[in-house]
Amino acid sequence: MVFNSGGTTATFRGIMLTIVVGIMLLMGLNPKDLRLHNDVSRPPGSTGLVFGRQGIAFTGPLVSETTAAAVSLQGMTTEIVLELDAEDPAGFGFLALFHNGDNQTQWILGQWHHHLILMNGDDYDHRRRLPRISVDVSQFTSSPFLLTVTSDHEGSHLYLNGRRAKSRSDFQQSLPVGGRLILGNSAYGKNPWSGVIRGLVFHRQALEEAVVSKRAAEWIGYSQEESANLGPEDRWARKGTVRSEPAFIETALVSELAPWLAYGMDGSQPHTEPDRSGHGHDLSFPPGTTFLSRIVLSRDLQGGLLEQLSSRDAVLNYFGFIPFGWLLAGILGRKPQGSTLLILLAVTVAGFSFSLGIELIQTWMPPRSSSLLDLILNTAGTSVGAALGLLATRSRRF
Repeated sequence: MVFNSGGTTATFRGIMLTIVVGIMLLMGLNPKDLRLHNDVSRPPGSTGLVFGRQGIAFTGPLVSETTAAAVSLQGMTTEIVLELDAEDPAGFGFLALFHNGDNQTQWILGQWHHHLILMNGDDYDHRRRLPRISVDVSQFTSSPFLLTVTSDHEGSHLYLNGRRAKSRSDFQQSLPVGGRLILGNSAYGKNPWSGVIRGLVFHRQALEEAVVSKRAAEWIGYSQEESANLGPEDRWARKGTVRSEPAFIETALVSELAPWLAYGMDGSQPHTEPDRSGHGHDLSFPPGTTFLSRIVLSRDLQGGLLEQLSSRDAVLNYFGFIPFGWLLAGILGRKPQGSTLLILLAVTVAGFSFSLGIELIQTWMPPRSSSLLDLILNTAGTSVGAALGLLATRSRRF
């Protein structure tokens, strides 16, 4: 009886290659994190929109040139009633934004750990030191509070429950022409925020501090005199009986101010939140996963190239494809007369195609990201694996 060691080795390598491909698909696509439904719901027995691990609500495009110009000239005020998630967020979550497809002009209210950050543009890690205004809200974990931000050409002021917490003279809110309002996530579905939004109002003008304080007092349930006399130990505490969130919206609608957008989050419609301002810019949150924009092979290098190359993901993307190249080259290079160069090229193309397929699928799978750097690292790992596989195979004369 003749034992065919070459055939046994080829079979073994084929089995191992199948296992490696399966592992790579599981790691690359991570199907356990796939969300087929929009994780937005109504809180039981209360008003608001609850955003879970992968939720999003949005309007159609609503920022006209007239609106953008009005905000630039007269300023802007944002009022939002929030209840933050008790858990510390894992990354930068997009709570609210106006986006028109250009990240450099977007308006963002986001959460990083226990800080709320309002900014324009895409300087998420603040390496470019673009102006922004932020505040620590760790004292409000799991309790509703009112965040108000006003700004005009003289600067911006941030208030918590009607009391000023931060000011910055070099930052003014601006809106992108053609932008839509998005809540709970980025336009690409990659930056989810968890928490509850219980009321939201936008004004195309800056409000005076006295007006901000009066409006906050009416919602929270104590007078301006009581508000002014709060001691340091309860500087940001809510006093009195908290009024219902729709009452806060009613305050905005019946005042002399004419809000641009107003959402009471009262749950009158299952998958739509009406714009109470009368301008018709209703929020939608369909039950299924929704994509507003997609990024195919992103070239965005947050933190710089060297930092990205030294990250855990980069190491996994590079070394994870070496076994694939090794095993495939070993199978193709069993015949000594086979062209080394052609085998290396064929295996590299196979690795590139396999990686490209994964990256393209990831554009449809939030929170996965399609990255050009990942494709390059995967292809490089395949090439190195192929070279090592051929060297081992031909040196042992399989």
